[in-house]
Amino acid sequence: MAYISAQKLFKEGITYDEFLVKPADMLEFDTSDVNLESRITKEITLKVPFVSAPMDTVSEIDMLIAMALVGGIGSGHYNKPFEEQLKQYESVKRFESGFIENPVTLSPHHKISDVIKIRKEKGFSVVPITENGKPDGKLVGIITKDDYGAEKHQDIEIKKRMTPKENLDYAVWAEIRGKNPLSRANEILLESHRSTLPIIDNKGNLMYLVTRNDIEKNMQFTNATKDNKKRLRVLAAVESKSKERFDKIDELVKIGVDGIIIDYAIPHKNAVEFGKKIKQKYPLLQVISSNMVTADQISRTKDIFDGYRIGMGASPICITQAMLGTGRAQPNAVYETAKKAREYNIPVIADGSISKPGHLGRAIAIGASTIMMGTMLAGTKESPGEYRINEQGLRVKTHRGMGSEEAMKKGSAIRYGSENSRRVAQGVTAEVTDKGSVYDLLLDLEAALKQSLQYYGHRNIKSLHNALYAGKIKFEKLSMAAQYQSGYYGLYAVKQPKLLK
Repeated sequence: MAYISAQKLFKEGITYDEFLVKPADMLEFDTSDVNLESRITKEITLKVPFVSAPMDTVSEIDMLIAMALVGGIGSGHYNKPFEEQLKQYESVKRFESGFIENPVTLSPHHKISDVIKIRKEKGFSVVPITENGKPDGKLVGIITKDDYGAEKHQDIEIKKRMTPKENLDYAVWAEIRGKNPLSRANEILLESHRSTLPIIDNKGNLMYLVTRNDIEKNMQFTNATKDNKKRLRVLAAVESKSKERFDKIDELVKIGVDGIIIDYAIPHKNAVEFGKKIKQKYPLLQVISSNMVTADQISRTKDIFDGYRIGMGASPICITQAMLGTGRAQPNAVYETAKKAREYNIPVIADGSISKPGHLGRAIAIGASTIMMGTMLAGTKESPGEYRINEQGLRVKTHRGMGSEEAMKKGSAIRYGSENSRRVAQGVTAEVTDKGSVYDLLLDLEAALKQSLQYYGHRNIKSLHNALYAGKIKFEKLSMAAQYQSGYYGLYAVKQPKLLK
């Protein structure tokens, strides 16, 4: 069979393993020339089109930070008390902040035990000390982890152990403001022997902090996804039927969360109405839809959402299709919804069925702007949970679908409309082997996706999509035998590439 168009390819439901993208006739550039920049919503652009799924065994603080640092974005789940969710998002926004606004401060009369508490709860090893203990109070000193012993000094007042202002390096805002005050502040900090530079106003009141850690992170992670205040970006998944949901949105907005994912398994009218109300109250806040799979769903909600999450029942740990007999083949859903959403200039997120590096390129080639991953990221060092050695002697972590019985008991039953009724599991709980650091994994996946685009003959995702909708991207449907031969076969004791393990 000759190469065929997308319209012919998707005449029946297929998987990512059942087709290939036609390679370029002649390569004219190197992988290093490929740019993976792409939008996840109307207003948020990622340098790398990767999104972590809002799952309780995938996306918590370490994963959310990692995703943003490498150029993607993480989405937190709500299977934990809301106060813990807020602390998590606050930690992401404070992780790399440029000018840190409203820093955590104490007064000289607080005890060292108060410093220890902040260090344990928030991870801060440096605390500015102001006269009244408020973030905008007069700066009188700084205390660091090197200024006290946790056991010996915990009942002593901070003023007896802190470094006083006269012995600090600091900058006055009026003297550094200009075209690039952050660069000037960084220069002063690097010339000092300190880890933190306070910025004060003419009256000596604390305005901002700048940290050496942030400078180092900026140098290491040049693609990091940041907002206009130089803070890491993060998304928050929220339930769509909670009575307190708008109070939660208000709190999330105060912290600076960049977007909301309406987390419902299908386009429930309550979820759509909730999204509409969020946009009315916070028009600049980016809102991503619940899971959708058809062009009609896109058309009916085009004036509400800034991005679409696409997929239903096609993930390795999701069993909606098996249990309920509904859903859609993932590539078909991505292609149809992306084609329709393009008419309204709204990007789509391919959510589900990504289990091999080659699936990334195929999802992008059929219209996805970004790719959401759950199982692919599970089992990494940065995913929640502890490693253990299982019965086979493998180092594993627990991974579960949000529709599993265990996850539903924690709170995700609301996602499936069964919080007040007898529950039918739509996910499973499993073990995944240790995949090492997610930073290494994501860099490898980025390299694989760049090479996919190079082989397709396109330097960026926009060019690939333009060619797709112009009918210039062709595909080949694979027989079962062809699928078998697309991987390794007929070999003994294969040493698998780490991305296929």
